[in-house]
Amino acid sequence: PFIQSCASTTCPLLTRTWTAAAALATFVAPKLPALTMAADVTAQLTAAYQRERAGREAMAREAALQQRQRRIQTACVRGFAPGEVAVTIPVAGACAGIPACCSGMLADRGSPLAAIVSHPWGPMGGSMHDPNVLALADTLGESGGVTTLRFNFRCGIGRGHSSADDIRAAWAFLRSCCDPPPSRLILAGYSYGSLCVADAAPSLREHLSALILLAPPLSFAAPLFFCRDVTSPLQRGEARAPALLISGTADQFCSVRRYERFSRGFSGGARATMLSVRGADHFSLWMMAAPAAQLASWLQATFGCPLAELRQSAGEPVAAPGMAPAEEGVRQV
Repeated sequence: PFIQSCASTTCPLLTRTWTAAAALATFVAPKLPALTMAADVTAQLTAAYQRERAGREAMAREAALQQRQRRIQTACVRGFAPGEVAVTIPVAGACAGIPACCSGMLADRGSPLAAIVSHPWGPMGGSMHDPNVLALADTLGESGGVTTLRFNFRCGIGRGHSSADDIRAAWAFLRSCCDPPPSRLILAGYSYGSLCVADAAPSLREHLSALILLAPPLSFAAPLFFCRDVTSPLQRGEARAPALLISGTADQFCSVRRYERFSRGFSGGARATMLSVRGADHFSLWMMAAPAAQLASWLQATFGCPLAELRQSAGEPVAAPGMAPAEEGVRQV
């Protein structure tokens, strides 16, 4: 009443506004329960729709994962993936007792960017037909559309020099046989192959666009290479390319503590993304959705285009590789 009396003496417009507000309140008050109920129903319907949508997306992801697993399993059984042909890769300067060439599987997609995928330790049964190797080639080739080459190392015994020579020979082979020849390179490796990739990367840095190390057996690197340190050049940034490292928290050949200690060894211009997959061991990464999803996301961020358009890209990293692992730590996924 006080406000109304003041308004009536000062401004007729305020009086009319007050009257309209009172009338509106009188009209709305009886309908408040109905409006509240309608809001509750709307919220419930929205929540139900979001749950249904999340369920459909989860089913789609599961179906895509199962389809990918079937592709990899089929390639393991057949020995080749769609679009691949068997090739022989000559290696210059072969030593006595070591073959002068490597066998491989090439999928030439005519892209400026090519990927070489290295396999786990041969004396323990590792080969280019390992499912984790095929999973890397599937993401880069089938999904990304880039030329892929996976091959068998000639020998896995020694200090790793012959394996690094094999990787360099594989790149020279791609440059000589593909039409058009690729100009940029992604080096990817699983287990022992990931350490060989780290070893060979500095010598290919003029053409190198990215490094992918899947399940590096860091706890056994010294005996595998007869105490030769093959990872320090990567940590010092000598490869001059962004790197992605993925390991499982239950990896039998790389403990969580060793993986975290390795992350603290990066310095200088070295930049890498280090991921740890919860519950994954050394052999099961290819069966899980997280590694493939994180790899696809990292490739998109590194090359600045959707994964499906990677084939059309020039192969030059357009995004900074991110913080040094020592600064951001190991991220669990």
